[in-house]
Amino acid sequence: KQWYQRRVRAAAGSAWPATWTEHTSPDGRTYYYNNETKQSLWTKPPELMTPSERLFAQCPWQEHKEAESGKIYFYNTETKESIWTEPPEFTKIKEEVAKLEAAVLMTPMVPQVSQVQLPLTAPPDEEPEEEVVYATKDDARN
Repeated sequence: KQWYQRRVRAAAGSAWPATWTEHTSPDGRTYYYNNETKQSLWTKPPELMTPSERLFAQCPWQEHKEAESGKIYFYNTETKESIWTEPPEFTKIKEEVAKLEAAVLMTPMVPQVSQVQLPLTAPPDEEPEEEVVYATKDDARN
């Protein structure tokens, strides 16, 4: 008997962003590469961002930690200004993210399959099947 494997992917409510991959540069920084366009980015592409990350990406203010003291400061990517106190625009986004995350916590969780390897038998004269995508784990069993 020959064993073949079939990948099962769960539909996670959004398209699988297979065109982008995450990498680490020789100096340790994370970057993203698009296999289709051959484009590289230092910032996470919107297709890979969580809903919370997308909200923060709308704000010009970014939260950073000073290397020596560990103290939090805020940097505005548009004006290049740095401040020690949390700006109101950042506070507003933080509140929206908290509401979004609270709503997610209140949503019933449905088990999802990220990747499962299923052993399948096939007659020796048959080729392995193409990758099949299932919506749920139960669909994969049927």
